[in-house]
This record gives sequence, C-alpha cells and structure tokens, in this order.
Amino acid sequence: MRRVRVHVPGSAWGARITLPAREAHHVRDVLRLREGALVEIIDGEGRRRRGVIAAVAAGRVEVALAEGFEEAPAPAPITVAAALVKKGLDDAIRGLVEIGVARFVPLITARTVKGLEPRTERWERIAAEAGKQSGRARRLEIVPCRLLEEFVTDAPGGTRFVADTGAGDPLGASAAAAAPPYEVIVGPEGGFTEEEHAAMLAAGCRPAGLGAYTLRTETAIAAAAAVLVQAWETKRPRA
Repeated sequence: MRRVRVHVPGSAWGARITLPAREAHHVRDVLRLREGALVEIIDGEGRRRRGVIAAVAAGRVEVALAEGFEEAPAPAPITVAAALVKKGLDDAIRGLVEIGVARFVPLITARTVKGLEPRTERWERIAAEAGKQSGRARRLEIVPCRLLEEFVTDAPGGTRFVADTGAGDPLGASAAAAAPPYEVIVGPEGGFTEEEHAAMLAAGCRPAGLGAYTLRTETAIAAAAAVLVQAWETKRPRA
C-alpha cells in the first residue's frame, strides 16, 4: 500500500491525532483515502512518524500513530537571498525545498519593481507542499524581507557569494575552495547597480559565475542552490 505524507506540527502529536483542515481535505477529498490507509506524518522540524488512518468523517480525519519517530537529516547550511521579482519565486521556493537549502531571504534592491511585496504565507504553503512531495521533513526557513544594504552588513558566519554573470570564477570552484556555511545573493531582473556591487564587495561578498548567459532570477536561484548543495556534500562530516 502507498504511504502519503501529511504535514502536522509536532506540538499536535499524540497517539491519535486529528489532521488540520487543509490536510484532512486533501487526504479525504482529493486522494480519497479511507480507514486503514498508511500515512507518514512530518512536522517541519525534522521528525517523521508513521500512522494509519483510523477514522474518516465529514470534515474530519483521524490518524493513529505508531510508536517512536525518525529524525530526518538537517538541510544543507545554505542561504539563498534573492531580489523580489514579478514572477518565478513560487517555483524558486519549491526548488529550494527539493534541492535541500536551509534558508531563503527575499530582498529589496535598487532595481526591484516598486510595489512588490513578499508573499510569505503563500511561500510557506508552497514549501510545506514541496516538503511532503519530496520527503523533506525540515521546513525551509523563509526570513522576513530585507533591504539589500541592510542584509550585506550582517556577518554571514561562513562565505557569502554574489551571483554574477561576469565573474571570472564559477560558483562551484569558488565554493570548493571556501568554508561553509554558504550564502549567495541573486539580483533582480535588471541586475545590481554599480553602487550595490561596490557595497557587497566592501562587505566581503565574493563574485561568482553561473555560466556564460544571463539567467532569470528564478533560474539563477535554482542553479546557485544546486551548486552550493553539491559543494557542501563534498565537505560535510560523514557518520
């Protein structure tokens, strides 16, 4: 029998739980699961626990949970900070969850389109759904929106890169020679201004290339995240 993943915050766990309304609707009305179906509960903080649907009624689904739980591995210690753009960040958030990045920071830059607002609640829902689909039990941390000039003054605690088409060294090579955790800053559709570039360099950010061509912001986010996760995988401690 197939096992479906369901997101339930850990504080609500017990021997028998009632699924949140959104999850209950998906299980009951979309997947049409009934009593006896296997499910896997994830809490977004790294725990997985198996269960069996015990009761299905109008507007309500109850799950009997097995004893004990599995602790999921932590995501890679990588932060992607990216400028707000009109389209594409929904897909970028989904990709960051699947790739295994720990944190996303939306940024306002000089060339960010005026009036754009972070869609944090929507992104949280997308991230939760992507976690269920991909099997990731630890949530993607989505940080409140920051001004670029404020963000770059924060100490990264590791190595911070700027995705730059004109950079001489590829991001993968630069990360291989640098210490994690990693952060990467991705610009808006119009790129960074000269003043922003100068400020980031002055703050210790390292320019790093993502290839020969100009990328859309959402493409650059996914590409940079994948490269940095691979760099981390070569460095992380093994059990």
